[in-house]
Amino acid sequence: MERFDTVVREIVVQAALSENLHCRGGPPVFIRVYGVFETINTLVIEMELSDGRDLFQGLSSNAFGYGGTVPEMQASKFVYSALLAISYMQSLSIAHRDIKLANLLTCSIPGVGMILKLGDFGMSNFAGEDGFLRGRCGTPGYVAPEILEAGPTMGYPNHVDVFSLGVVAYILLCGYEPFYGVSDRELVAANKAARFTFPEQDWEEITEEAKVRETKRVN
Repeated sequence: MERFDTVVREIVVQAALSENLHCRGGPPVFIRVYGVFETINTLVIEMELSDGRDLFQGLSSNAFGYGGTVPEMQASKFVYSALLAISYMQSLSIAHRDIKLANLLTCSIPGVGMILKLGDFGMSNFAGEDGFLRGRCGTPGYVAPEILEAGPTMGYPNHVDVFSLGVVAYILLCGYEPFYGVSDRELVAANKAARFTFPEQDWEEITEEAKVRETKRVN
């Protein structure tokens, strides 16, 4: 069962996104909320029905037909969809803070093809007046180092979602995560250090453009 404050925050964030998309005609890259109502024992969120599956399910079942990976051209379309979502959230001072395979759902758009829609906003929040968010959250292996390095009162900017999307892109292209640990502690340490490689046997067919690293961190 989710914490009450998590559910409320999720409703508020998705309501803000849905309303802005409706009024401003933004990109259709979010699972939309159509309504919320409450019974004596239940809070019901009426949401858009996706016609696809999430990326974790897709890769695990080899739904894309490439041995648990995605062709580079399709991967670029997926990443572009997610970047549109992140850019739109940043314009509203929102950070998702839990972008991962299981929270990105495939959806077919007539005339466009298969894109991604972002869902599960339980860890999302609005940046404060200073432009920063606070609180450690996210899924180990995907979390931006800025979140892991932040102390109890330290903030971080809402561009942290871009790092998580980079992890998603890596997995789409090779089928495994860039950071590894035999325990949660080791995984978090590897994630925090953010050091990764492109093993030749798995990356030799991937273009150099897909492997470009950005070494400058923006604070």
